[in-house]
Amino acid sequence: MNKKLQASVLAGVLLVPAILTPIAEAAPAVQPSASLPTQATMSTDPVVLKQQLITLVHGLTELSPREQITLAQSYITTNQTNELGFTDKEKELLEAKVAYIDAYFQHRAAIAQLGQKIAPLLFTHSSLVEAYETSKVQQDYKDIDSKMSSTN
Repeated sequence: MNKKLQASVLAGVLLVPAILTPIAEAAPAVQPSASLPTQATMSTDPVVLKQQLITLVHGLTELSPREQITLAQSYITTNQTNELGFTDKEKELLEAKVAYIDAYFQHRAAIAQLGQKIAPLLFTHSSLVEAYETSKVQQDYKDIDSKMSSTN
């Protein structure tokens, strides 16, 4: 009885990859940001450009490349949203989304820099607190903290 149970568990383990492989192959492998408009594909037709800008801003995430954020910012900051017929609410939403993603990138870069400054302090100093206070890391941390607090 015990050997039958072991054999059925082993057979199940061996069959799971064979069952899951067709499912994984059928799933779309295209990343959402890959289908977003780029500078080269942006149209000059106002109707098409409006839809492309909506698609671009809607597709922006924390994982988007910096080029897509810059492209969206360029259309919004040059006030082309007025020419494209966006309502005030739509412009506000577009601007808010782009500002959020841009702020995320800025904060992420500042935190990464702070992490690089903190990393050498972890195990190399006999007095970690003293090393933290005498290095510029403490002040940098306070600066980043105050910047993040002021943007919220």
